[in-house]
Amino acid sequence: MSMSLEGRDPVVIIAGTPWDGMSASERQLGAKLAAFAPVVYVDPPIMKVWPWLRGPQIDWPHQGVMRIVPNGLRGMYRQVLHRAIAPLIACTVKRELARARVEPRAIIVAAPLAVLSHFPGVPRVVYATDDWIAGAGLMGLPEDRMRWIQRRHLATADMVIAVSDDLAAHYRSFGHPAVEAVANGCDLGALADVDSVEPARDVDLQKPIAGFLGNLSDRIDLGFLEAVVDRGVSTLLVGPRRANFGGARFDQLIARPNVRWVGPQPYERMPSYLQLIDVGLTPYAPTKFNMASLPLKTIEYLAAGRASVATDLPAIRSLGIDLIDIETTPESFATAVEKALAIPRTSQLVAARRAAAAPHAWERKAQHVAGLLGLVGPTSGA
Repeated sequence: MSMSLEGRDPVVIIAGTPWDGMSASERQLGAKLAAFAPVVYVDPPIMKVWPWLRGPQIDWPHQGVMRIVPNGLRGMYRQVLHRAIAPLIACTVKRELARARVEPRAIIVAAPLAVLSHFPGVPRVVYATDDWIAGAGLMGLPEDRMRWIQRRHLATADMVIAVSDDLAAHYRSFGHPAVEAVANGCDLGALADVDSVEPARDVDLQKPIAGFLGNLSDRIDLGFLEAVVDRGVSTLLVGPRRANFGGARFDQLIARPNVRWVGPQPYERMPSYLQLIDVGLTPYAPTKFNMASLPLKTIEYLAAGRASVATDLPAIRSLGIDLIDIETTPESFATAVEKALAIPRTSQLVAARRAAAAPHAWERKAQHVAGLLGLVGPTSGA
């Protein structure tokens, strides 16, 4: 694994989620972009009481990817103080790049941070993974702050790359001249051998099993999960619970004998949980925030050879994949899950699902983005 930038100028991705978190779009894109140029992945700051006593954490979590974890001061996300986050991140990135004697080839911000203005003279890109204004409440951040950040993004970005057509249209509506839609994808390589990995040992559900892998937050319509569980279907939930999501209703759901919630898990363990399930669930609520998104899990289930049942989101329909069963009501959703569970998972069906996911591989997405950034590759050093 490369442990140095070796004089090669990197693409810098200022991320909205930590590298070690769930399988975020910017992590997946960054890992594949490393085939074209070194990547510096910048985690959200870790808040500390005395952040200046120790430098940022630096490591190499993936071939060709250097990660920086900046230190931040506790309380920085509060009103007014939040404006110090972007300068802090920019200062940390510039200092570490100077130590490595390299310059940023491009700056990609994949978070609601007004950081691009700190990197003049460099190609600057907003990687719009979500409608951050519509999701302000979900993130626990003021909507007016998100609107201010969007104005800064529009004023400073040379290009906007959006993960759905709806998000791309949103940015075009403000008159930005360079907006490109590059949909989310799946890691075909990481999910190729799901059936041969050792299954997770912390799940004791009776097969067949329906599963949800992702953040358990207000993006989810609990009614769809409850409808599945009410049919007696063994249901596995993998992922962190955000802000006491669902309250007592969620507590009652996971107390059911046919439900197991194993909490947050590293991305590297996802194949061991996918090995256990037969149907993957995407029970997203029809909110404005969700309507602009494309959940990675919907395609990842297919890439793992599993059935995929989802609620009706425009970006999922735009994929044009017949093997994704799209439903609009909890009852029809649960029925679709039962029907999918009743179909034997033959090698031919697994191959068909993986073939349907293949055009959406992250390698293809990274190649598209590399072309937009003017990168020539893949490189031999990645």
